[in-house]
Amino acid sequence: PGFPSVQWLPTEYVPSEAVSPETQWSTYGKIGRRLGSELETLDAHLAPFNNVSPAIAVDLLDDTWFEAVGSLDLLVCANTLHVTPWACSEALFEGAGEVLRPGGQLLVYGPFKVNGDYMGADGGEGNRKFDAKLRDTNVEWGLRDVGELERLADYAGLERKRRVDML
Repeated sequence: PGFPSVQWLPTEYVPSEAVSPETQWSTYGKIGRRLGSELETLDAHLAPFNNVSPAIAVDLLDDTWFEAVGSLDLLVCANTLHVTPWACSEALFEGAGEVLRPGGQLLVYGPFKVNGDYMGADGGEGNRKFDAKLRDTNVEWGLRDVGELERLADYAGLERKRRVDML
């Protein structure tokens, strides 16, 4: 319901027959057929919607990144904050405060900690290991705590509307 004209294909596992987006996520993993680049992939999936601008790659460490995107009703940041320095988290929220129109929303997706605790159906063990691997790869990477991000949002004049726990 609500997605009849859009075909969502999982990144890593392709089901033998069509499934709903909800079932697809829980059964097959990430949604999205990979194309030449992440931007091309996003644009292809969003093509059926006439009110969506083409995806734009930005460098969050460029102090003027938000000037490239203009004024927005929705800004989506997916699977980014845990594989970037903390300064990128700061810049994302600061820039979002600049580019979002009144009533606009910032959607941030990825693995996070809540009150310092790792979350997940396995009691957070998988995310604890993932966080350790990230930090071993780069000392500036790692799962961010929702509370720390909320402080950045408050400073930027953004208010959290809802948090959705992924299982």
